[in-house]
Amino acid sequence: MSILGNNIKKVIGIIGGMGPRAGLTLHNKLIDNLKVRKDQDHLPILHTSFSSIISDRTDYILGKDTESPSIGAVKCLNAIDNSLVNNDIDEIIIGIPCNTFHSKPILDPFLFYLNNIPKNNFKFLDMIELTTNYIKNTCESEKVGILSTYGTISSNVYKKNFDLVYLKPNFYFELNEAIYNQEWGIKKKSNPINNRVNEIIIDCVNEYKKNGINNIILGCTELPLVVDNLNIDNVNFIDPVDILSKHMIFNYYLDNDVIQL
Repeated sequence: MSILGNNIKKVIGIIGGMGPRAGLTLHNKLIDNLKVRKDQDHLPILHTSFSSIISDRTDYILGKDTESPSIGAVKCLNAIDNSLVNNDIDEIIIGIPCNTFHSKPILDPFLFYLNNIPKNNFKFLDMIELTTNYIKNTCESEKVGILSTYGTISSNVYKKNFDLVYLKPNFYFELNEAIYNQEWGIKKKSNPINNRVNEIIIDCVNEYKKNGINNIILGCTELPLVVDNLNIDNVNFIDPVDILSKHMIFNYYLDNDVIQL
């Protein structure tokens, strides 16, 4: 018996928990970017957030953890799949708000499994590919910087046909601390953000601006939590989670009048 009725033919699936606030950020943007009149107009969303079963993406890329994060993500996918087993769903649109998860060693085995599940029609939206296309269309011939973890830098997920400029290694060391430090990093405490984190982000942005680079990818999905609350002028922050949310909405409706990409 279907618990959803016959009127729901598509469902949004969020595989969160990488970290938990990144999944919430995507969920919030799916709400904020869709203009509705009432509660009932919002998208049907299944949001999993099982952080304890998904190994750290950066640690895996750097060889510090041998268990692929794809294993836990597949379990989340199965949870979504199993919750819809008795429903006549045409398509489940899947998004994963984690940049490093999209590195080839992690993403490829996940996609292999996703594409071989017979029960439901999954459509995975690649956040990195969508962001790359956005950059090509909006920042043509301009240099682009990136703020991210060691894992994202090491995996080269964003090094695709545009002029990507990196900071010096010492800045990425500080950025990694801002994200992972177990006393004051964003993953430890994100509400409120520690002032030390704010200072590191501002220093990195100013270094880019000093070198004439004003387009900056927020290459870790926790970073919008910081920059949204900082007064930083003359910078075009490129937010992959926001881009992903808009494409998930578009793929749900397939209507340019609903969402402008």
